[in-house]
Amino acid sequence: TLSTTGITGLRVRDIVTAKSIASSHHNFVVTVDSDLKPDELVELDLSAIGESNSAFEINIAPHVQTQIVLRDRCQGNTALNLSVNVGKGANVKFVFLTEQSATGIHYGHFSVNVGRDAVLSAGIISLGGSVVRRSFDSRFDDVSGEMILLGATHTTDGQYSEHRTVVDHNIPHCRSFVDFRCAVDGEGSHSVWIGDTIIRYNAIGSDT
Repeated sequence: TLSTTGITGLRVRDIVTAKSIASSHHNFVVTVDSDLKPDELVELDLSAIGESNSAFEINIAPHVQTQIVLRDRCQGNTALNLSVNVGKGANVKFVFLTEQSATGIHYGHFSVNVGRDAVLSAGIISLGGSVVRRSFDSRFDDVSGEMILLGATHTTDGQYSEHRTVVDHNIPHCRSFVDFRCAVDGEGSHSVWIGDTIIRYNAIGSDT
């Protein structure tokens, strides 16, 4: 189901995200509930022409197994902020793809909130756009959550790609794994990944 109410679970970590949220933008709330068949694919395609500014909240109900693909193929400068909230015991495979056909500057923040005994396997793939800047952070809502984050970029012909990730072990007995790979081709092309992991004093039994 889709609605256009307010966004929850999105954390503002930089001035770029703060400005895009403070500016006029479109809100979309997507709910993935238990009516889905196990591992059913949910596809979200963004294909705006011209400048666009959107914020998405994706809520996965408890114990749901699903696959989600979010494709950004927008033609023009695109702000896209995203919150993914994974319910208790859910198992989610999520891909956030900036298509090779995308043009302009693409940027925004991606917040993840993982529930008790839930597993999120997320991939961030950036291919298109003249400049792509994605930031990511994750937190655990309860114990025994697991978050796997994989990333891949291919920059060519002077493209610039930047990804920043923060994994916050704020709850005991949770697991995380992060791996980003970047390929650069051509003069003036740049690709950057900056990754941090925080383990709080109370997060005993963390595995990262």
